Amino acid sequence: FKPLWSQHWVKVIIPATMCNIENLYLHWDVSGAESLVCDGDGNLIQGMSNKRKELKVVSKSPNEDILYFIQVSCTGLFGAGLNGMINPPNPDQTYSLVRAHLFVRDQAKYEVFMDLSVLYDIAKESDDKTSLCYDAMYTANEIINVLTLNNHSVESYHQAIIIGSNFLRGGSNIGSSRDTIHAIGNCHIDSAWLWPYRETIRKVARSWSTTISLFEAGKVFNFAGSQVVQFSWLKRFYPKLFAALKVQVQKGNFTPVGGSWVEMDTNIPNAESMIRQFLYGQKFYKRRIWSS
Repeated sequence: FKPLWSQHWVKVIIPATMCNIENLYLHWDVSGAESLVCDGDGNLIQGMSNKRKELKVVSKSPNEDILYFIQVSCTGLFGAGLNGMINPPNPDQTYSLVRAHLFVRDQAKYEVFMDLSVLYDIAKESDDKTSLCYDAMYTANEIINVLTLNNHSVESYHQAIIIGSNFLRGGSNIGSSRDTIHAIGNCHIDSAWLWPYRETIRKVARSWSTTISLFEAGKVFNFAGSQVVQFSWLKRFYPKLFAALKVQVQKGNFTPVGGSWVEMDTNIPNAESMIRQFLYGQKFYKRRIWSS
């Protein structure tokens, strides 16, 4: 795929015979390029990149093929700097399709893998003199033991999920070291940095369509969007996605924050400039987001 900043569309058809397969995923890898997945009706589903390469396949009708259109953008997550990120873009940069295949995810094994990943990070990043570090290692060891001693049977994975859940989700009396962490999702998207404005607009669509799809799939979390200009771009260029975003705002899932037109570094000409950043930002929020 070339040249740099160009857009390409790929049509993906999944036969109806595969529609009833549970936990079916599409793996999509375009050597680091960013992609946007749309369904057959043109609705935005999610972004894809070298950080997120999987799409859960969802059928609307058991008797029809599943159709996706994937927009491939010739840029990476951090632009295409020549011999380094903070460099002028490489005009000869190209991207190629590395892999596109379907696979079935074993959900129990995936959940155990994710629990072990979190436990590892807790143990690694915590002070090794605290009980939290040892509690995390103890729990991870318990999971490995139950899997190994039961020859990785199906039942052993369900037992491992319970062990991990008891520690990570507050159902265990292991120590008194656990903290409650309140995490708010956010995509820090520079409105102008290592790519053209038009690419920023597409980055917003890729990022926020992913967030909204997770909400619509029943995932429970909170997300904050922090640049008013990006909401305005969404309204202008992706009105259906903007309408879906407003639904999540009303539900309290997606929260507009900040209030200035862009996240400026305050190196602006005068106080009047800063005042107008907030004036126009707050006016847009009031009229276009919070209004019914």
